[in-house]
Amino acid sequence: MQNEPFFASNRVRPVTPYVDSPAKLAVLAHDASDVSDLVTNKTNTDLTRLDALPLDAFERSLLPLIRRFVRTFESGDVVECCRTFDRAVEQWGEPIGLSIAHLLQKLILAIHKSRKCPLQCFYPRQRSDHGFVSEDERILLTMLHHMRRDQTARARDALGALTGSRMSPDLIRASLTFSNRYAADVAFRSGTAHAQTPLRVVR
Repeated sequence: MQNEPFFASNRVRPVTPYVDSPAKLAVLAHDASDVSDLVTNKTNTDLTRLDALPLDAFERSLLPLIRRFVRTFESGDVVECCRTFDRAVEQWGEPIGLSIAHLLQKLILAIHKSRKCPLQCFYPRQRSDHGFVSEDERILLTMLHHMRRDQTARARDALGALTGSRMSPDLIRASLTFSNRYAADVAFRSGTAHAQTPLRVVR
């Protein structure tokens, strides 16, 4: 037992990468009958309330981009990829928006390669479902929250849970680049170029 990795119970399983309703998640979870069951009974197909996570406004605003990029990687839709960059520019202005989208895209791609399977995202169609995130989304947003605050141990735990403890140099580099460029203690304004900060090595 001593040699068993901390994340042994969170091994990544091949799952349906993109679901668009609690009903589909309930089918995947088998026993869950509604959203409340999925929130209560933790599985890889869980939904969690977004407002229950300790995220700041910037981290919450990344969720739509994450979902769009995951869908783009699965479909190979170049137009949708361009629209994701457009959405980032609309939200943060061209200099920052393009940078955020580019670095986030690289991070998600590195996660996909390390996992050997896509992230499982939740794409709500009903307005009442917009306040929920999938288990993979919850872990990814939590990881970014900790990395942006130099909470190394917690960030490493979340990253390991997301990838089954498979961490490539590209993944570590992409994670550090994004979290350092947009660290929680570095102010940036929409439409203003963001100054690069030196990378901090995680030991």
